[in-house]
Amino acid sequence: MTDLADFTELCSRCGENPRRRDRRICQRCHSADVRRWLAAHPERRAQYRAEKSGDGLRDKQALMEAYGGRCVCCGETELAFLTLDHVGGVVPDDHCRITADGRRHRIGSANLYHKIKAEGFPQDKYRCLCFNCNAARSWGRTCPHELARENAA
Repeated sequence: MTDLADFTELCSRCGENPRRRDRRICQRCHSADVRRWLAAHPERRAQYRAEKSGDGLRDKQALMEAYGGRCVCCGETELAFLTLDHVGGVVPDDHCRITADGRRHRIGSANLYHKIKAEGFPQDKYRCLCFNCNAARSWGRTCPHELARENAA
């Protein structure tokens, strides 16, 4: 059985950087490991890069399509600009992990995608917004597109 004392906040290899949440080593040490592995296996380099670059894009595209594929505020459809917004603006606790010292850290986008997919893409919890509209709504502000629609009415 693993002792909780084994899981410190610092990397077990370099002892300097905070460790990744799913590993005992930090991102810098993990990246060095990947570079060493790729150098030792040059025949797999192209395949590795193709797999890594395509997975996130396919997941994001499926997620955005499930939520209409366009910003519900301004109608933007460029995938690179689209983001997922929590309706009501509150990030639920199950989308975060709590560290030993009580800090909240959001789970990564790949994990969030799989969680939302497992929930059946609930339309009442999330919506598709472009980055600009999502950023404008952060901290309780109103999006300029909404203000323009209100003023036009």
